[in-house]
Amino acid sequence: MKKSYSLILVSVLWSLIPKFSYGQVPTLGATDSFALFTAVGAFTVNGANTIFGDVGTNKGAFTISGSLTLSGTRHVQDTVSSIAATDVSTAYTDLTTLTCDSTLTTPLGNNRVLVPGVVYCITTAATLKGNLILDGQSTAGSIFNINIDGALSTDSSSTVTLINGASFCNVFWQVNGAVNLGVSSVFKGTVISNGAISLLDKAQLYGRALSVAGAISTSNNGVVGCDVSGNPLPIQLIKFTAKSIDEYVRLDWSTATEINNNYFSVQRSVDLITFEEVARVSGAGNSSVILNYSFIDYYPHKTFSYYRLKQTDFDGNFTYSDILKVKDRRIETFSIFPNPIGPLTTILLKEGTTSKNIEGEFRLYNIFGQEIIKTTVSEQVTKVKTNNLISGIYFYKIIIDNEIIQTGKMISN
Repeated sequence: MKKSYSLILVSVLWSLIPKFSYGQVPTLGATDSFALFTAVGAFTVNGANTIFGDVGTNKGAFTISGSLTLSGTRHVQDTVSSIAATDVSTAYTDLTTLTCDSTLTTPLGNNRVLVPGVVYCITTAATLKGNLILDGQSTAGSIFNINIDGALSTDSSSTVTLINGASFCNVFWQVNGAVNLGVSSVFKGTVISNGAISLLDKAQLYGRALSVAGAISTSNNGVVGCDVSGNPLPIQLIKFTAKSIDEYVRLDWSTATEINNNYFSVQRSVDLITFEEVARVSGAGNSSVILNYSFIDYYPHKTFSYYRLKQTDFDGNFTYSDILKVKDRRIETFSIFPNPIGPLTTILLKEGTTSKNIEGEFRLYNIFGQEIIKTTVSEQVTKVKTNNLISGIYFYKIIIDNEIIQTGKMISN
């Protein structure tokens, strides 16, 4: 009887342990930093391509007949590619051992919705037509597994769309055959195939394409991989600045590359809590050259404004930039009198610029550039003793937040 109870207890405990098949991440090892990799096969780059992540082959020629803008490292028959060749086989095996929870029919797409935590299987070669929707169901770290026992082809302009928190770095496709991403298609997830991988003209890949054995070819593509922590690599924003000029704020930003970029939203806030969209600037879609953007905000908030960029893809995915803080120069205009200088100099914040949080400095220099007076400006009216100045010409600066916001000349008789 005791043995019987033990068996029942083990059975109950086993039922409580999540099955490996319930949405699992394969062991990627050294391949996790790669955007495109094959263990055995040629790697051919055609057209103009932009790739975020490592690329390489462990056995085969690496040929660039077009151009490659690479934010990552190229590994060809080196130590890293040797380890990755072993690891890609391990990852492929991990996925093949999953137990199928739901069998799908081909073609995929046509606005079909898949949910995480289910191992989906297709027992034949498959195609993707139209739009396939992966719904993360607002669950952090939701995992998608799709196993295909045959080749995979996507139609021209077909898409994989992620909603409700789904991340392309948590989507895994096991393909027992070749993979062809169609012209101008948008595909998302890590593909681990047992065959060649071809990215046709202007196809976009968000994730990874890894092959156990098969050639890789590109053609005017954009690929955004994942970092070693499983997070998407961002579109490269190389500059974002905001500067107060007279009564407006000028924002400038530049991108080194763009993939599937629909538009930028310029957002402004006064309290760092609520942001409002003040402008929408069209993106370039896909680009592998440095592009410069600018916007002038003619109606910044009094005192301070906070700005950020929201970059939105054509499929609705978006990311935010860092937040910039800008002080309105209208609160930084001062009257300084009398001039010529008397025994007491008054620094007065002009009427209509009534900031209560002034933190700056007044500095006075002689004609040799030597600092004669340095005092804090922290109120609407600041009094400075200037009764000991000798006759001559002087120059002043008012500095706020380490920026010179006002200069001028003063005379002492």
